[in-house]
Amino acid sequence: MSESNFWKKLFTPYLDFIRYIPVPVLIPLTILFFGIGEEAKIVLLFIGTFFQIVLLFDTNLMSVPKDYFDLAYSLNFTTWQRLKMKLQAAIPEMYDNMRISLGLSWSYVIIVELVAAQTGIGHMIKEAQRFSLTSNVYVGILLMGLIGFLSDYLFRKSYIRLFPYKK
Repeated sequence: MSESNFWKKLFTPYLDFIRYIPVPVLIPLTILFFGIGEEAKIVLLFIGTFFQIVLLFDTNLMSVPKDYFDLAYSLNFTTWQRLKMKLQAAIPEMYDNMRISLGLSWSYVIIVELVAAQTGIGHMIKEAQRFSLTSNVYVGILLMGLIGFLSDYLFRKSYIRLFPYKK
């Protein structure tokens, strides 16, 4: 999309429409078509994050500095070399957007598990609430926070190793 106005004009209205549909609204349809297993969780995660990420990645690719393209022109880059350069320039920001989307994905997983799942932390919390096991609710919340913190920590540490020039 970042390379072609035709594709951008074609897909952007659909992406904008789908990304504004709240994921919890889609849970009944997902259960209807995929049941309450792992497939439903994966589909909802995909719907909830893919369309956001596509637009974020497009923005990252569109914000590559013009100087890079001037240099590519001066060095007589081929189309493929120019695309590679553009992607390499945008990857650190794309990585950051994936990190942010991970938090969003985590929220969607818990929402799905609260509504329609037979396993998972969200299911555990729902069952603990149902049987008034407040301590289990706290354990679920702490576990979610710990997993979220650790995954974010790993993303941040790997960012420093993958992109040391971005310090």
